[in-house]
Amino acid sequence: MRRRVFVAVVCVALISAGCGADTGTVAPSAGSPPGSTHSPTPHSASPTPRSGSSTPSPGTTVRSPVAPASSESLVTVAGGSLPVDAATILRRVYTLHGATVERPVTVQILSPETIADRLPPRPQFLRRLGVQTQTTDPAPPTGYVRDRQVVYVSETILDSPAETERVLVHEFAHTLQQRERWDEAVADELDSDVYDESLTIRFLIEGHAVVTERRYAERYEVEWTSPWDRRYRQGGPMERFGAGLYALGADYVQQTVTLQNASAVFTDPPADTTTLLRRIDGRSTETARSDSSTPPSGRQLLETVTVGTNGSRWQRQNSTRVGVYVLRQALSTELNATRSLQATTGWETDVLAAYSNDTAVGYVLAVRWRDREHADRFERAARDALAGPGDHNARVLRPTPRATVLLLGPESFRQRVTISTRTGAAHSPSSRILAAATPTSEVATLPAASNSVGS
Repeated sequence: MRRRVFVAVVCVALISAGCGADTGTVAPSAGSPPGSTHSPTPHSASPTPRSGSSTPSPGTTVRSPVAPASSESLVTVAGGSLPVDAATILRRVYTLHGATVERPVTVQILSPETIADRLPPRPQFLRRLGVQTQTTDPAPPTGYVRDRQVVYVSETILDSPAETERVLVHEFAHTLQQRERWDEAVADELDSDVYDESLTIRFLIEGHAVVTERRYAERYEVEWTSPWDRRYRQGGPMERFGAGLYALGADYVQQTVTLQNASAVFTDPPADTTTLLRRIDGRSTETARSDSSTPPSGRQLLETVTVGTNGSRWQRQNSTRVGVYVLRQALSTELNATRSLQATTGWETDVLAAYSNDTAVGYVLAVRWRDREHADRFERAARDALAGPGDHNARVLRPTPRATVLLLGPESFRQRVTISTRTGAAHSPSSRILAAATPTSEVATLPAASNSVGS
C-alpha cells in the first residue's frame, strides 16, 4: 500500500552513495549507523539513471548532435562504438568550466545486466516496508564513473545519439569533479557518516552535473528533455526521492555558482539538506540548525526523550540524522507538495536510531521542532499520511510539546518500545535519543516513568 511507503521512506537511513532514483545501496548492519553504507562513496561512483526510453521524449528536438568521428587518443571506447564523438563532448564539458582535458578518458560500454550486477543491493527494509512498489526492479543506471579516468555507459542508450550525448556530458562532469578533487573537498567539510550530510553531498555532486547538462545544451544548441524535473514531480516515491537529488541539487548549484567558479559550492557547502532546501525555497535567512541558533529565553532545562525496549532482546545500535529532505519526501507520498513543505518547516534536529534483535530491525525517529506550533503541524500531517485501513508499520507519538516520535518497524518491535521524558538530569547515553535545552514553560508534563507503547 502507498501508505506504507511513508513509513519506509522516513526510515530510510541510506539511499545510496552513488546516483539517482534507482538507488543501489547496502542496508546497514545492526552494528552500523543507519546512515552508513557499504556502497561506494560519493567520490568513487556516480551512476546516472535512465531517463526512460532510449529515444528522445515526444516533442524533443535535437539540433546538430555531435556526429561520430575517427578515434582520438583523448577518449578510448571499449566494448563497442558510440553514435557520437565522445572526444568533442569531453572537450566541451571541460571548456564550459574553463578547464582543459589533461588525461585521456576511457568509455566502457556495458550491458544493463552487467551494470545491475555491479550495483550494491538496496536496503532490505525498503522492500519489507513497501517502498519498492514496482513488481520488477527499475532499469539500471545508464552511466556511472568509478574513477577519474573511466566512464561506464549502458548499451541501452546507444540507439539515441541525443541521450548518449546527455549521459556523457553528465558523466564527464563527474570526471572533472574527481580530477579537481571537489568530491574530496566537500567530503572534508561534511560528515558523510551522517545521512543528512551525505545527502547534501549527493545534492551538490549530482546538481553540478545536471547544471553542466543545462549549460552544455544552451551553449551548443542541443535541445533535450532533461529527465530530472519530470521524474521528481511525476515518478513514484523512490523515483522522486532519487530524482530530487538531481533536480533540487541543480537548482541550488545554479543559484549559488557559475560553472567557472563551481569549486566554491564544494569548498563552502550548505550544512545540511535543510540549509540547501531553504535556499531553494527562498528562506535562506532562516536558521537551519538549532545548535547554531540563539537559545530560547528563560530558564533552561534539559528535556530528554528516552527509548526503552521493555527488557526484550531488542538492542539499540547506532544512530544518524536524516534531515528535512527525508521527512518532506516521506510526507509527499500521501500529501501534496505544499503541505509536505509546510509540515516540515520549523525542523531543528532529529535522530534516527536503529534497534535489532536476532532476526529483525526497527527504528525510532525522534524530531525536535522550533516550537509547539510546528510540532503540531508535522504531527497532524504524519497522522493524515498514515490514516486509513491497512497494515501500518509506524506509529506517531508526541512525548513533548516540541518533539514528535515515529516508531518504525515490525509489530514485535513496536509492542516492546517504551517512551519516557524527563527534565533536569540527562538519561544514560545508551537510552537517551533526543535532548534539548527547553524553556520551563515548554517542558512536557508526561510522567518520568515509561509509558508503554502498543501497536
